[in-house]
Amino acid sequence: MPRPADGEIVLRIEACGVCGSDALVWYVEAKAARGPVVLGHEPVGIVAAVGEGVDGLAEGDR
Repeated sequence: MPRPADGEIVLRIEACGVCGSDALVWYVEAKAARGPVVLGHEPVGIVAAVGEGVDGLAEGDR
């Protein structure tokens, strides 16, 4: 697992939401790019590690 730098966290992603803007990418932009596309930009996970100087989050937080 990567170690977070000061002011950063490592988040273990457990799920990711796909919304309307992702559908636009899938139906319009992905066809133009003709390449693989990773959809989803609304991640849900657990804080796996906390760097120095991070306030308000702790390892294990959801």
